[in-house]
Amino acid sequence: FEEINFSHAEWPSRKSTYPFEAVPVWEEPNEPALLPQSNAILRFLGKKAKLYPECPWAAAHVDAFLDAMEELTSTVGQSMREKDETKKMEMRKELADHTLPHWFSMM
Repeated sequence: FEEINFSHAEWPSRKSTYPFEAVPVWEEPNEPALLPQSNAILRFLGKKAKLYPECPWAAAHVDAFLDAMEELTSTVGQSMREKDETKKMEMRKELADHTLPHWFSMM
């Protein structure tokens, strides 16, 4: 495994070279293309390491958890993108006091 990082300033010149113009991607030796999308990478590596369930029902529950994390990430991301500092702090308080505890109680 080799992690390759680049600066925010470099992104515009690199963007078109990645599938879906997004990162992260996984490069697998002897495979012709990069694998995009976090959850696809997680599933691939889980299967490769024999950590992903073979049972379709159990695998569906892993997938549901990954999808829930995407939803939670989207919710948190809204506060990260907020430009107004006062509103951002209000959003973060709501996350800390209500949203995150509720999500974590369901896990």
